[in-house]
Amino acid sequence: MAIERVRETLRPQFVAFFEPLKAEGGMPPGWLLYDIETDQGVSLVFQGAHSTFTIELERSDPARACLARTEQFNVYYSVVDRLDAARRTYDVDERKLFETVVACVRAREGELVLTDAVDWSARVRVREVEVSRMLAPESPRVYYMNAYVGCMIGCPFCYASHRGDTSRWLEGLPKSRWGQWADVKINAAEVLRRECDALEPGIVRMSPIITDPYQPIERKYQITRQALEVFLEKGFSPAILTRGSLVARDIDLLARFPKAAVGFSVPTDDDRIRAAVEPGAESIEVRLDTLRQLRDAGISTYAMLQPMLPLDPDRYVELLAPLVHAIDIRPLCEVPRLSEILTQIGRPGPLEPGWEEATYATIRAAFEARGVLVNPPNEPWAYFR
Repeated sequence: MAIERVRETLRPQFVAFFEPLKAEGGMPPGWLLYDIETDQGVSLVFQGAHSTFTIELERSDPARACLARTEQFNVYYSVVDRLDAARRTYDVDERKLFETVVACVRAREGELVLTDAVDWSARVRVREVEVSRMLAPESPRVYYMNAYVGCMIGCPFCYASHRGDTSRWLEGLPKSRWGQWADVKINAAEVLRRECDALEPGIVRMSPIITDPYQPIERKYQITRQALEVFLEKGFSPAILTRGSLVARDIDLLARFPKAAVGFSVPTDDDRIRAAVEPGAESIEVRLDTLRQLRDAGISTYAMLQPMLPLDPDRYVELLAPLVHAIDIRPLCEVPRLSEILTQIGRPGPLEPGWEEATYATIRAAFEARGVLVNPPNEPWAYFR
């Protein structure tokens, strides 16, 4: 395993790249560029009078639908409306902001020096990165944190893998196989202590979008555990989502929080399906046993059913309902990648029209009958008892 120590460069580069937006008249009135995040592509978070508007850049790919495309990037948006939680489309003011950002990208993307290096070697590459920030604000008193970037569990269907590829491409790093590289935020505890002193205590989401907080290298580096120690000291509450039973190591620490929630991704009740789709991840049985240990320790627990793989709905509910307070059920993503795997193993059910909707309805009714929250409000507080 090759290990390299480096300083963070990508985020400062894009803070400077979008500096014109902060100049007088650089944006439509009423907007504040609240945050820039570069762990998974480039994300810009804007605060407006009634909404939080996020614009995301990925490497240009005509095969992926997006709202706008520049020479180098696909551009996407998401909106959280504080007055209308159901709204997902953007309004006139948000459209003006989106168009302003796209124009800025088109005007400046020629200044980026980008390469197309590829490294398909079998070597695992770890970078120990000194970072300047850890907590990304999401909403009042809710933050997001990646202890690492990259995930050595390496699920082949992971919808974040191309986001990681975008960030590496922007840094001029070679494209590597998902699961064979990781960046370790080596000074995370120091940065978190400083940030927590300056921020209002709240919830910190730690989830496996571009990484897993309990992937195997956490055994060596313990970045997640160090972060929990800081949060406990500073009065912050962790909401964790993982595929790794290593979280059981930290039950002693998690049990000391007034509020802590730990969830597991459990995409099926059939471990043969899990082994085909998530070959680098731990078994369903191990995940269930870890949930049981967490619940027995008095820690709030939940599950995530995504992707919804072939499963027996009755058995799935019977296994999970006694172990969790809530469950999130989400539709398939990265369907082409999953289609290939499910077709190969002769279990294409989730690809058939109506399968997801019917299975969701059955599972939802069964969980609710057992007193388990299903798809609670898009608010991490819902996971705390």
